[in-house]
Amino acid sequence: MKQIIITMLLLLAITIANAQDKEKAPQDAEKGEQKIEIFDDCFRDEIPQFKGGNKALREYIEKNLHYPEVAQENGIEGRVLINFVVEKNGCVDSFKVIQPVDPRLDAEALRVVKGMQKKWTAARVRGEPIRIRFTMPITFQLE
Repeated sequence: MKQIIITMLLLLAITIANAQDKEKAPQDAEKGEQKIEIFDDCFRDEIPQFKGGNKALREYIEKNLHYPEVAQENGIEGRVLINFVVEKNGCVDSFKVIQPVDPRLDAEALRVVKGMQKKWTAARVRGEPIRIRFTMPITFQLE
């Protein structure tokens, strides 16, 4: 009986140890690959940049952002915050509206940000490009 209890305890300890190892290095279940770390903005040496700088970013948004007509007619204004990941190659993905205003404004802000593929220079840590989470405000204001 003692031997069965000891064996069960050992199996439990091994199971817990394996579970902890998996938590340290999460796996992508579909691909069987280890997930790549995504940094928050505070851990970088160089911030991600829209190619051409802030002026080019403003021009891109002004050119591509269309105020939804229904939102204009109803006087809906506000600032939508979109969170996304800038990849090592300058692509953007993993989009999330973290401060919604109105479903129509949220969808338009998301559409514009999703259109920024390959328009970014990656953030860097010690000279190496990294994946980084980035938050961008898109403001809708009636004049």
